[in-house]
Amino acid sequence: FFLSFFLSFFFRFLSQSSSSSSSSSSSSSSSSSSSSSSSSSSSSSSSPSLSSSSTSASSSSSFSASFSASSTSSSSPSRPTTTISTSARSPSLVPSTPKRPVLPCHGNLTFLSARPHVFKGFSEEASYRKFRALINEQGMHTTPNLLAGDVTSSVPVLVGRMNSIASKKFLNFQQYQALYPEYSFVFVGDNGQGDVQAGRMMLDDYGAQVRAVFVHLVQPKTKRDTDLSHRKMFFFSTYAHAAIIAESRGLISQEGTVSVARKAWEEYEALYKNFALDSVKTYGKLLRRDVERVNELISNGTYAGDGVTCVELPPDEDVMIGTGDCDGEVPAGV
Repeated sequence: FFLSFFLSFFFRFLSQSSSSSSSSSSSSSSSSSSSSSSSSSSSSSSSPSLSSSSTSASSSSSFSASFSASSTSSSSPSRPTTTISTSARSPSLVPSTPKRPVLPCHGNLTFLSARPHVFKGFSEEASYRKFRALINEQGMHTTPNLLAGDVTSSVPVLVGRMNSIASKKFLNFQQYQALYPEYSFVFVGDNGQGDVQAGRMMLDDYGAQVRAVFVHLVQPKTKRDTDLSHRKMFFFSTYAHAAIIAESRGLISQEGTVSVARKAWEEYEALYKNFALDSVKTYGKLLRRDVERVNELISNGTYAGDGVTCVELPPDEDVMIGTGDCDGEVPAGV
């Protein structure tokens, strides 16, 4: 954060020096103005600014895409829904799929980032490189918007204070909501960098427009998390779990729920092959529990849409062996 702070002032100094130098050569102002306008236009479409899944960004992307599909196919005349997220992770370990043309447009996905804005979108460009990879290789459904943080709110994080980041994320949400008052929102974050507090502020001040807040448990749930909880705030361990909750609230379709569960399991298998660590195996047990829950909802007829089929799971004793049985027993308390 101190490096970002230094770079911001350093590049601002260079920018001022450059502008004073260019003002002295007025003879080429016309062509310079036209070329500068063209450059600004292209950079704003490819590198403005945007994030929260500890296992893979693609599961999160699939989860966000499910909101898009649900909002366009729903028969309800309610507000259109946009998804706000707070995670900027590396592309997943799943083998890439063939590339497809990318449309230079923004959709219903917006990221709230804790990273401070620095000179000419330096930090934002790193995020947009990840976004382009997710679109080209993992099928993310849209080019997201990104609302960056600032140095003032980021520095207190160095001493463990998350209030400033939560306030900055909420301020960015307020400004964004003011541009799209006709939309409803779903916020997806984690319990690592002020997202629980930011989500609670959204629910308190914009409860009619914020349909749900999903919080990924990337660390043990704290007393503060519990104190900030709300009836429309849902904590989840895996994206299969989040999808089940979202479907039960009418936010995504049954097909979307199964798609998220299947994608999450595929990514877990790829992760397990490369990193057979105890922490990965522990996550696998949680994910298996939630995918089996999805399979049971299919088996008992609760999920019965077109194209809804069970997620194939291997036997319990080794997640990498065999094809497994489609039916799963639901553990108590799920």
